[in-house]
Order: sequence, then structure tokens, then C-alpha cells
Amino acid sequence: MSHLERIKRECDVIIVVADARAPHTIYHFSWKGPKVFVLTKADLISEQEKRLLARKAILFSSKTGEGKRKLMEKLKIVASSFGRRIRVGVVGYPNAGKSSLINRMCGRRKAKVSFTPGETKGVQWIKMSEDILFYDSPGVIPRR
Repeated sequence: MSHLERIKRECDVIIVVADARAPHTIYHFSWKGPKVFVLTKADLISEQEKRLLARKAILFSSKTGEGKRKLMEKLKIVASSFGRRIRVGVVGYPNAGKSSLINRMCGRRKAKVSFTPGETKGVQWIKMSEDILFYDSPGVIPRR
């Protein structure tokens, strides 16, 4: 959990990521700042499931770009309230699509991705724009 504590300490906003095929894996934790819930791999679920899940989180697909505009708008609103560059922490279970989300948002491959869980070993800051800096971290499984 040390990665999660570091993210809480160093970031202004947190994106909580889960796989849309297993939305129950999205986890909640105490955080005083803005939080955005994102369900990745939205291209792998049915339209009926999308309608149900869209009420709870932003649906995102790294393959098709679905949800990119909505997430970008949300982040820009948050950035404008800070009046400076925001640091965005991306957290979630291993293999939920955190690094793929960052790559799609940046428009190029900056974070290493793999089908094997645990590809991201350390943490890295990835500049998306002048206003937004992403914090890519390894998957975290919260203690219950």
C-alpha cells in the first residue's frame, strides 16, 4: 500500500480504474481531493451493460478511444479549479488498464503495457499536456 500512500500525498486528483467486465473491483478509499471513477475495456461489454455502468463511472476503451473526451473534459474542469498543472494519480487492480488509459490520453505510447499483470514495477510521471501530469503506478490490491 505504500504506492497508494505516495499517490495520496503527491497527487491532486485520483483516477480509480477498474475493468468494465468486473466493475465490482473498483475500490473506494479515503481521499480528500477529487476522485474520478473509470471503467476500462468498455469495448468488451454489451450495450446493455454500458447503459447500466455509465451511471456510475466513465466508460473508457483504450482501443477505440471511447470515453477519452469525457475524461479529458472532467480533468480540464478540475485543472481550471486548481489554476495550475495538476498531478493525476491513476490507481486500480493489476491489469485493469491503467497504463493503457494513460497512453490513450497522451496520444502516444509513454507507459509500458503488457497482458501480464504487474508490468509496471515502479512509478513514473508522464506529461500529457502543460496542464496535466499523470502518475503511473503498479496495480494495488487494497487490504480489506
